[in-house]
Amino acid sequence: MPALRTASWLVAALICAAAQAQQARIVYADYRPYSWPEAGRAAGIEVEIAEELFARRLGLKTQHQIQPWARAQAEVAAGKADAFFASSTPERLEYARRVGEPLLASQVSAFMRQDAEPPPAGVSLTPTRLCAYRIAAVRGNSWVKTHLGCGDYSPASSTEGLVRMLMLARIDMVIEDRLVFLDATQRLQPDVQFREHALGFGSAPIYLLLGKRSALLPLLPRIEAALAAMQKDGSLQAILLRHSAAP
Repeated sequence: MPALRTASWLVAALICAAAQAQQARIVYADYRPYSWPEAGRAAGIEVEIAEELFARRLGLKTQHQIQPWARAQAEVAAGKADAFFASSTPERLEYARRVGEPLLASQVSAFMRQDAEPPPAGVSLTPTRLCAYRIAAVRGNSWVKTHLGCGDYSPASSTEGLVRMLMLARIDMVIEDRLVFLDATQRLQPDVQFREHALGFGSAPIYLLLGKRSALLPLLPRIEAALAAMQKDGSLQAILLRHSAAP
């Protein structure tokens, strides 16, 4: 029995040492306040969550990289990157594993100018009714692709572009995650108020998605346990609160 215990201890020690030698490469979109480049480094809600999880809790070296969203997902699919944060669509689950419980909730809203004619009182903005407006969204917006029945919208390369289009009245309405849109307006037009209409459908939980080709896949039980601990001890909520309270 002592020899068996010694062997078990050695195996555990080797696993721990191997984990510490590994590097977690996490990729993100430029999608402030969730993630964005700042002074040559990645910053944002998702970056802080990943740093707490992989670096502090699991002792891994971490690399955070902002990329065009399509490229970021392709690198996880190819095994060139380990993980990203996103809703768990069927397409993404073909090449990535959903880790633990949802970490964030993306609340999509429709934003209009204050001087624009509002929707009729008591009328919900269903996908069909949304199509009656000139809508804009960031190019490749998965929510629009999934829920907007008409599929017709003006694409923009960034949320900042959406704010400018709305200010110039080139469109009637912007469809965007509320945190993302409010952050952009605070930076670009802090004195301008927009009318927000929360959409009661299509809000998506955001998960950590670990690539099926990632070298970190054997650590999945430890990653899930560390994430659960972050949710239980309040450190995840502290990160979210810090950003939601920011001006």
